[in-house]
Amino acid sequence: YGKGYVLGAESGIGSSYFEKPYLEYYSQFPAHNTVMVDGISKYPEMLSNHPFDLLGRYPDSGQKEGYYQELTYSEVYFIEPESRSDQNRLLSIVSTGKTTGYYVDIFRSKKQRGGDKFHDYFYHNLGQEMFIRDIKGNTLDLRPSNEMGFAGGHLFALDYMWDKQSAKINDDYQAVWKMSFPDGNHVYMNLWMKGYEGREVFSIKAPPCKAFRGNQGFPYEVDKEPYLTIAARQHGEAWDHPFVSVFEPTTESEGRSIEKITSFDPDNKQSISPDFVGLEVKSKSERTDYIFSSVKDEKVAYNGVSANATYAVVTEEGDDFTLFMGNGTFIEGKGFSIASAERTNVVLEYRNGKYYFMSEGTVTIITNKGKRIKIEAIGYGNVV
Repeated sequence: YGKGYVLGAESGIGSSYFEKPYLEYYSQFPAHNTVMVDGISKYPEMLSNHPFDLLGRYPDSGQKEGYYQELTYSEVYFIEPESRSDQNRLLSIVSTGKTTGYYVDIFRSKKQRGGDKFHDYFYHNLGQEMFIRDIKGNTLDLRPSNEMGFAGGHLFALDYMWDKQSAKINDDYQAVWKMSFPDGNHVYMNLWMKGYEGREVFSIKAPPCKAFRGNQGFPYEVDKEPYLTIAARQHGEAWDHPFVSVFEPTTESEGRSIEKITSFDPDNKQSISPDFVGLEVKSKSERTDYIFSSVKDEKVAYNGVSANATYAVVTEEGDDFTLFMGNGTFIEGKGFSIASAERTNVVLEYRNGKYYFMSEGTVTIITNKGKRIKIEAIGYGNVV
């Protein structure tokens, strides 16, 4: 969702549950924003007995007050049964201003018994145009490809897609979807993805999005035009080489708020598991966000910050800062350390000369003056 529109929409069901397009395409993995393994991932149509395990979240579903509103996240684990694969997905919304922000999507995937051929990350977005570029803005040299199709022993759903082109790239890359409006204030979705060795990127035209009733204010007939799709293929496993994405919706008049996105390695890299993901997101407002994502119980250090958490975000903007610990036991930075005996969610914010704090569990804080404070669970608010 962004700028008043559902941009990365579900594909819908086609014309009916009882026709072939639903059975062969709209109910299948390639029609959704997810990861398919070895071209064969599949759930039973209309019913699945493979629920997600919720590993972490903030805030609680339905929570209306007493929480830090500038950041949300959820982390889930699930099994893809057809290929017997473990999959872990972390999704987060980070607000950077009244009208600016971005989404983080970190998707790890691997077969339980090894022998991974490839993992495909599909993302569909509304718009009349899609551009795939390297990090410098140069258009990728995409070539026609037959690698994603039923003929390879893969899902027949792939043959519903057409105009498939691909390029191999180990470096970071980006994609932009443009939804053109008559008044010139076009809406964009800007996607940044971390590159890895063994990565291949596909540009695809998919069957139209059938998720909407009525036009919904779109400037073109989304239910009749191709659904423009990117597929990132990781050859081999995608657990230590996960799909790491940052999405920023923008408009022509406002422009982008993000100046630069890079990934980082921990200062203690030698002792940290290879599935760790670190991101640095710099905004044009002089704000910088440091993002830590780990599925292991380990303390990661970078740039004066240490965290043992599923998800941690440290924000700097002038003298202001925020420490967010998601499903963690320790975070340290900006002269403060926060520790918990049990995994919990914690926020410490310094803004305009005042401190704000929230914790869902009992924690011990050591302040920048060396004072040790024990705090029970408390909702978000100003502290003296």
